Amino acid sequence: MAHLYSRVKQDVWNLNPDVLNILVGVNDVAHDINWQGGIDILRFEKIYRSLIEETIAKLPNIKIILCEPFFLKGSATENTEEISDRYERFLQVYDYAKVVKKLAKEYNLYFLPLQEKFNEAAKKYGEKPFLFDGVHPMIAGAGLIANAWTKLFEEEIEPNLNK
Repeated sequence: MAHLYSRVKQDVWNLNPDVLNILVGVNDVAHDINWQGGIDILRFEKIYRSLIEETIAKLPNIKIILCEPFFLKGSATENTEEISDRYERFLQVYDYAKVVKKLAKEYNLYFLPLQEKFNEAAKKYGEKPFLFDGVHPMIAGAGLIANAWTKLFEEEIEPNLNK
C-alpha cells in the first residue's frame, strides 16, 4: 500500500484517467508474514483513506473501483517449518478486505468482490489454475478478475461515465 501511495502522482494523477482500479492488501499481509515488512491493518486503512481522499480532491470526476483482496491455498500461503501458522495468518486478508469494502461504501466508490469468486472456482477446478501459489493469478485467475471487472464496468460504471 505504501508503494502505491508513493507512486500515485506519477502513475495516476498525472495521467488524469476516467477510471481507477485499486487492488491491494494481500501483499501487505504476505510481506508482514514473510519478512515483517508489511503494513498493519490500521496503517493500511489510514494510507488507503489518504489515497482515496487525495485522488478525489485531484480528480473529482474519477470513477474508483476498489477490488477485494483475495488468496487461496498454495505454496505462498501454506504452513512451513519456518512459519507453522502461515495459512492462519493469511486469514488476515479477510480483515483487510473488510476495510476495503468499508472504504468503498464510505466514499461511495465501486466495490469489486473477488474472494468468493476464487473460492467457488477453486472448489470446482482446484486452486492452481487460478492462483498458482495461492496469491498470484494465472491466466484463469486473471480471466476471473477481468470478467468480474468487465461486468461491473458495463453494468454500473459505463452508463455513468459522462455524468
